[in-house]
Amino acid sequence: MREVCVLEVIPKYSFKGRTYMYLGATDTREIIAKRATYLSTMDNIVRKAEVEKRSLTIDEMRDFDNLDYKVKAIDAQLAANKPPVCASLGMTLGTAPEGGGTGRVRMISPGEKRDYASMFPGQTGTDEWKSFSEFVQAVASRQVHPQLRAISEGIPSDGGFVVPPAFAQAIYDVALEGEVVRPRATVYPMQSDSLTIPASTIGDHSANLFGGTTAAWGPEGGTLAESQPKFRAMALIAKKLSIYTVTTSEWAEDALNPDVYLRGVFASALGWYLDLAFLRGDGSGRPLGVLKSPCLVVTPKELGQAKSSVTYGNLTAMLGRLAPESFSRSVWVCHQTLIPQLLALSAAIGTGGAYIPALSQAGGQFTLLTRPVVFTEKTEPLGSQGDILLADFSAYAIGMRSGLRLERSIGPLFQQDKISWRAITRCDGQPLWDKALTLADGITQVSPFVTLAERA
Repeated sequence: MREVCVLEVIPKYSFKGRTYMYLGATDTREIIAKRATYLSTMDNIVRKAEVEKRSLTIDEMRDFDNLDYKVKAIDAQLAANKPPVCASLGMTLGTAPEGGGTGRVRMISPGEKRDYASMFPGQTGTDEWKSFSEFVQAVASRQVHPQLRAISEGIPSDGGFVVPPAFAQAIYDVALEGEVVRPRATVYPMQSDSLTIPASTIGDHSANLFGGTTAAWGPEGGTLAESQPKFRAMALIAKKLSIYTVTTSEWAEDALNPDVYLRGVFASALGWYLDLAFLRGDGSGRPLGVLKSPCLVVTPKELGQAKSSVTYGNLTAMLGRLAPESFSRSVWVCHQTLIPQLLALSAAIGTGGAYIPALSQAGGQFTLLTRPVVFTEKTEPLGSQGDILLADFSAYAIGMRSGLRLERSIGPLFQQDKISWRAITRCDGQPLWDKALTLADGITQVSPFVTLAERA
């Protein structure tokens, strides 16, 4: 049976100053199909620009805005007539349907909680499973279980199973505790596989362009010169991250707490691989990492600098290239092999032989030139470009999809009586800046992300 929303026949209604005719008795699916077409076209506009590695053109921005206006007009018409909610279509008035690219974008800024419950409120149930262990053993058994939610049709285990929200929450939150980027980044919970967020092109202060805007002074009543500030729509498109591990069949059947192992392995691996992508990803089938982004500023090494070394001058030069507004949010991210050298760095004071160490420690927290330090293996190795990074991660956008899926297979390991496990999540990430900012002097470039050149 088709669901039909019978709309009240009223001659016209207004939306943002424009007048529209109401629809009569109309199949809801026709309305949704038209809306979906608009959304698909908008997504194609953004994807084309992303593939060509450029900002939207003026014509593309105009087309995008017109389509967005039409989508909102449809939503306003549906809301004005208050049709019944069509649950089978996954749509509730005031929200975007699954797969849609528009709707209210919810942003979690630095300083706000970004645990799973805060990002996806209301998704905390266990789907009537008593424990994660019970769920894992049901997946391992390969038998039909009424509480297992399969991803695909056909053989259920081929597409994996949805991990109940409460168990997924535990994995995501444990991973978050050990991550470098996500706790400090700007995070967007994604309700579909793509999300378009507004952004502006980074200007050129030497050309009187500030953050995608221009300005002009003029007399009272005078005519201002035309200007065309540049804005862009940045697309976050969820990429699939798969994490693998192997167990014996006996372990899956007989272990008292199989959830302890799997939950620990997947949580640790999730945080490690997410950080690796957000820092070093090349953007091809994975997030675009800070160290591969076009807005990264690379400071040169000093003349005659020793191989694989870091000097006090390197640090001050990096600090001088950090965007001024980023200082209070910045953090040093250093490969852990830099620790001995950083501990030995100091600045001389006067002529009495006194020194102030560059690296300070208080309450278990290191600081370098007054900014916090995080030591990790996830940056580039010692001596390579990217082994030390000064970053304001609030200028990095992450899109996270809710949900986690668990798959199992005995295919390649059948003769060894072993089981392959795979956990799958989806996300994306990229810097909000499209390039470094040229200051008013026309020479100096600054960025929220600054690193040191290779010293090989």
